Amino acid sequence: MIYESILAGFVAGLFGALVGLGGGVILVPMLTLLFDIPMSQAIPASLVGVVATAMGGTSKFLFDGHTDVQLAVRAGCITAIGAMIGARVGGYLPDRTLETGFALLLFLILWRLAVQREVEQDDVAVTSPARAISLFGGSGLIAGLLGVGGGVLNVPALRLALKKDMLVAVATSTMIISFTAGAGAAVYASAGLLNWSLAAGCATGAFAGGRLGALLAPRVSRRTLQRIFLIVILYVALEMLAHGLELPWWR
Repeated sequence: MIYESILAGFVAGLFGALVGLGGGVILVPMLTLLFDIPMSQAIPASLVGVVATAMGGTSKFLFDGHTDVQLAVRAGCITAIGAMIGARVGGYLPDRTLETGFALLLFLILWRLAVQREVEQDDVAVTSPARAISLFGGSGLIAGLLGVGGGVLNVPALRLALKKDMLVAVATSTMIISFTAGAGAAVYASAGLLNWSLAAGCATGAFAGGRLGALLAPRVSRRTLQRIFLIVILYVALEMLAHGLELPWWR
């Protein structure tokens, strides 16, 4: 299982760094759907992988000067609190509930990506710190509960509510995610719910993938990447929903 977890971590880390997410939206489905890992084990391991993804991406973004470090630390404190709450609640939920919730999260990501251009065109003229704080808190809660990084809410908070440039938003979100996922993983580890060997494989692959993704991010066409990502996430969302609700599916 170590090689499979490394592969899953690498793919998740690569996609995560490219789009400013933590990689958990790819890692959790790969572990559960491809390798039949229970959600109760996949989520804690994913959070460790997300930390590695964020660290790999953050090191490159910091070197290039794209990250707003002061903002990342402040927002990271907010998301960490949300992640600890989410992880505590997630430890008591059954796998089917978590799978269904994860599918709904993926549909939320699809909706955000689909309307992102329209939202940006209709953006408000001033910053909204209160809106940003609520989004950061929500991202932490989702991250701890479902094993993702929370970038689905971090990037809108940075880009739309705080008026940050897209590359700065992605870079800063990546650093925030390291706080978020680290806090969530710590809660699961303290409760004895973390499979360390699985987590180590995910982290190894995710760090390498995150590093490569951060290197490629300024060079990849965002439109092409978004189209590929939309197709992948749509398929995974349908798979997770069918699995969580025990519905018949094509495979």
